[in-house]
Amino acid sequence: MKSLLNSIFERFARALVPSRCCNTPLGHAYSGFAFNALGLGGPCAAAVLFATTAMADPGADGAAEGLHPTGLLVPGEVFDKAVDALAERYPFTEHKGIDWAQVRTEFRPALLEAEKAGDPAGAYVAWRRFVHGTLHDGHVTFWALPGTPAAEAEDAVLATITGGSYGIEVVRCDDGTVLVVGVDEAAAAQGLVFGARLFEWNGRPVAEALAQTDLVWAPTFGSRESVPVLREELFVRGAVGTTVTVRFVGSEQSALREAVLIAGPVDASQAPRYARSAFGRRVSLPENGYAIALREDGVGVLTLRAMQPAIPPGVDPATLTPEVVIAAVEQMVAEVHDGVKQLEAQGAKGLVVDLRNNEGGLDALGAMVAGLFDSRPRHYLTSVAYDAAARRWNAVKNYDSVMRLWGNPLYVQPAETVFGGRIAILVNPETVSAGEGCALRLSEVPGATVVGFFGSNGSFGNMADADGGLLGLGAGLLLSYPIERCVDERGRILLDADSAGRGGVIPQVRVPRTPATMHALFAEGRDVEMETAAALLLAAPSDTAIPAISPAEVKATLGASVELSAPAEALGYQWFEGERGDTSRPVAGGGATLKVIVGTETTYWVRLYQAAGARDSAAVPVGARALVEAPTLTTQPADQSVVRGTSARLSVAATGTAPLTYQWFRNGRPLQGATRPSLDFFYFDVVNAGIYDVVVSGSEGALSRPAVIGVVLPAGLRSAGTVTTRDEWQNIRHPNGTVYDQFLLTGAAGAFSADPGEIARMSYLDNNDSIVQVELSGAGSVTVALDNSSGPSAPLLYEQPGIRYMKGKATIILAGADASTHFTIYSVGKANNPGVVRPELTYPGWADVAVAGIVSTDGKLGGIHHGNVAYSSSIGLTGIYAPDVISVGGSSVVHSIAASGAARPYLYFGAESDVHVTIAGSALVQPNGDSIAVGGLGGVMMGGGEDSCRRAAPARDIQATLLDDAGTDVTPVMVVGP
Repeated sequence: MKSLLNSIFERFARALVPSRCCNTPLGHAYSGFAFNALGLGGPCAAAVLFATTAMADPGADGAAEGLHPTGLLVPGEVFDKAVDALAERYPFTEHKGIDWAQVRTEFRPALLEAEKAGDPAGAYVAWRRFVHGTLHDGHVTFWALPGTPAAEAEDAVLATITGGSYGIEVVRCDDGTVLVVGVDEAAAAQGLVFGARLFEWNGRPVAEALAQTDLVWAPTFGSRESVPVLREELFVRGAVGTTVTVRFVGSEQSALREAVLIAGPVDASQAPRYARSAFGRRVSLPENGYAIALREDGVGVLTLRAMQPAIPPGVDPATLTPEVVIAAVEQMVAEVHDGVKQLEAQGAKGLVVDLRNNEGGLDALGAMVAGLFDSRPRHYLTSVAYDAAARRWNAVKNYDSVMRLWGNPLYVQPAETVFGGRIAILVNPETVSAGEGCALRLSEVPGATVVGFFGSNGSFGNMADADGGLLGLGAGLLLSYPIERCVDERGRILLDADSAGRGGVIPQVRVPRTPATMHALFAEGRDVEMETAAALLLAAPSDTAIPAISPAEVKATLGASVELSAPAEALGYQWFEGERGDTSRPVAGGGATLKVIVGTETTYWVRLYQAAGARDSAAVPVGARALVEAPTLTTQPADQSVVRGTSARLSVAATGTAPLTYQWFRNGRPLQGATRPSLDFFYFDVVNAGIYDVVVSGSEGALSRPAVIGVVLPAGLRSAGTVTTRDEWQNIRHPNGTVYDQFLLTGAAGAFSADPGEIARMSYLDNNDSIVQVELSGAGSVTVALDNSSGPSAPLLYEQPGIRYMKGKATIILAGADASTHFTIYSVGKANNPGVVRPELTYPGWADVAVAGIVSTDGKLGGIHHGNVAYSSSIGLTGIYAPDVISVGGSSVVHSIAASGAARPYLYFGAESDVHVTIAGSALVQPNGDSIAVGGLGGVMMGGGEDSCRRAAPARDIQATLLDDAGTDVTPVMVVGP
C-alpha cells in the first residue's frame, strides 16, 4: 500500500512540476518529488510545496525572474535576498553559530565570478557550496527543476565528480584501518579482494585522502555522526574514465601491491556502491511502514520505516480529509500495540525497536509509539515558528494543515497497557526528523539502551507553515529549509545538531567497526547491530554468575603499580575497595581496568552496569610479596627521522623477573594495542610523528628515555597531512628581501618543508585563540600535531575574513634538520602584525605550545628562536627535547616551560653538546613542583623579553631546579643572571 503521507504529498505537488533533488550525492533523478530528499521525512508538511518566500518565482517551464539571457542567475541581488531571508527566518542561526555577514563574504564572490565568466557550471557549484557549507541540516534541500539551465549545469558538474565508480566499497575501521568491503570484477582483476587493507590513494596516505573527501557532494546532514559514512560513499566515486592508483595489502601475509582502478559508469539499476549501504540502505525495511516479529532467540523486533501510516483500502488519495488521517494513524498505533502485546504474551525476552532508516513523518505518531513503552505522561515537543509580523519566535498556535492535528505542545500519553520488558533502540544516520524524536523519547524509558554504529541525523526542525520555507534562486534552482524549531518544555532546542555537529540520538552502546564486524556485515550478510541489541537484551537480570576480575589474586612488590581488569562487556564501571558488596570505599576513576598501588593486604571489586542491570564482581585480594628483580632497560628507543611512506621501528630490550609487559606512549598518551617490545610502522606518516616512550612492567615499572621520531617529506613534496595553501600564499616577498611560503593547518596534524633559500610558515590557533606561526628555513620538515583539536573556524581575535583555523595544543616535531636549519615559533600580536588584530582586544602575547622535539641528521642546528613560546602541558613532555643535537648556532631563546599534572619538563640536548639557552622573561616555575630535566647545556641566562604585543617581560630569578641525567642539581653552576 502507498503511505498516507506520500499521497498527501502528491496532492499538493501538482502546484509545481516534478523535480530532481540536488542534495543527493549523485544527483539521481526522482519521479515526482523525492519524499525524504525534500526534508519531508520528519516533522514537516506538504504545505511547503505551495508556500514560498521566493526570490525568483519558478514557473511551470522552469523560467524565473532574475535570469541572465544565457540562463545564468544575476546572482548578486538574488543571493543577498536569499541570505536576508535565511538570516531572518532560519530557526537555527544561533544554535549552529552561523555568521551571515561572514557567509556573504565567503560565498558571494564565487557567484559573481561565475556570472562574469558566463559559467553555468560555476554558478551551480557556487550555489551548492553556499548551501552545503552554511546550512548543516538534513531538512535543507537544494534542487533543480528538470529542463532548466540549473539541471543542465548539475548534470555537467556531477558527471565530473560522482558519475562513475572505481568498483570498490571501503570502510574506515575504528582503529583507522581502511578496508575494502566490496569489489567488482574489474577491481578484482587488479588483485583487490574483500578485506584488503588500503595504504595509499594516488600517492597519498589513504586515511588522509579519505578525510579530505569533499562533502559538498553529499546529501545535506545535521550531525557529525553522518560524516564517516558519507565520506566513504563519495570517496570511491569519480568521473567515468578517470583512474586512481592504490597501494594495498591483500591479506595479513601478502606484500604491498599496486593497482590502477578505472571509474566505470553507475546506473540506477545497480545497488548503491558505497559504504552507507552497509550502515543504512542495506537494512531490511518493511513494505508497509512497520513490521513485528519474534526472533528465534526469543527477542521481539518492532521495525518502523517511517512515522506515517498507510492509506486505508478503498480510500481515494484525492479525497483525504483530516478525519481519514487521524483514523489511519490511530489504526496503525492500535495494530502496533496489539503486535507488541502479542510479543509480550509469547514471552519475548525484551524488544528491539528498529528505527534505522526511519525517514520521519508525523510527530504525533512518534509520541504515540513512545506511549506504548512508557507509563509516564511526558512532554514530547513544542514547535516554535517565526512570527514575521512580531519579528520574533513564538509557539505555533494554529494547526490548519492535515499535518497538524494533535496540538502543540505535543505530549507522550501512555497506552492503556505498556510493554513491561526491556527495550533496545537501533538508530543510524538515516534516522531523521520524527524518527529521531521517537528514538529520543524511547531512549528515556527506564532500562532502555540505544545501539548502533552511528547516531541519528540530527535534523528535527519543522518544514510546515503557510508562509515560508522555499526560496526560488532562479535558473530552476530551489532551496527549501525548515522554518520551525522543536524545543523541550524549558525551551531548549531538541536534537538538531549545533555548531560543532553535536546532535541527534547517540548510541549508548556503539557497535565497533572492526575487520571482524565488517566481515560479518558485508561478507556474511549478518545484521551486526541487531545481533548486538539482542545480545544486550538476552543478558537477563536473573543471571547469577559472578563476573571475575583478572587476575584473580595479586601478589606484587610493595609500592608497585598493578592493573586489575573487569569483564569488558559492561556499559559502565564503579570500583570499590573492600569486600564484595561493601560500597563504603568507592575508588575514583577506572573503567574496564583499574590501576592500584600495592600496600597492605586489601581487596577490590567492581560493579558492572549492563543493559540487564548492575552486577557485582567477586573481590580480588591484593597484597605484597617477596622482592624480585625489577625490570631494567638494556636498550633504549632511538631518535629517528623517517621519510614519509617508508617503514620504521622503535624497540627496547629489558631484563627482570618475568612476565614483563610493555605499554608504548605517544605524546604522553597510551597507544592502544602497542604492548610489545617493538613498535612497528608499516607506513610512517604525519600522524605518527611525535615523542614516544614505553613503560616496561614486571614486579615494578620502568620508563624508557623519550625518543623523538619525526617525518621527513620526500623530495618534491612541500606539505602532507591536513594542510592547505593558496597560489597567492606562495613566494611572498618581504620588504627585506626574504621570500615566504605560507601554509595553513586544516586538520589535527600536518607537515611542511621549505624551498631552498626561502622560509616556510604554517599557522594554527593555540588554546588561547592566538594565531601561532611555525617557521622553518633550511633542511628538514616540521610536523604540527594538535591535541583535542577543533575547527576549522574563524579566528575570534583577528580580522581575517574567509580564513579558518584549526585550534588545539600543539606538539611540534622537527626532523631531518642540519646546520642550515632555523626553527622559529611565535604568536601573532599587535606588534608583529597590526594589520590583522583588533585594537580593542587584549592579546595573550605568547604562543601556547606543549613541546618541541628535534632530530638532526648531523647533530647540528642553525638556530632555535622560541623567545615567544610559553611551553606548558599536563601530560607527556613539555619544553624542548633534542637529545641528538650537539651544536646550535648562537644562543637558543625560550620564554617559559611549565609542567602541570603528570607532565615532565625538559630543556634537553645531546650529551656532548654545549648549548647556551636564554630564558626570556620567566622564572621557569613548575606548577607540579617537578625539576626540569636538562642535558647538553653550556649555560642558562635568565634574561628579559617581550611578547608579541611588545609588552615587556623583565628578567627574573630562576624558581626551578635543573637536574641532569645523574640526578645532580646543576642549577648553581648552570644559571647566570639576572
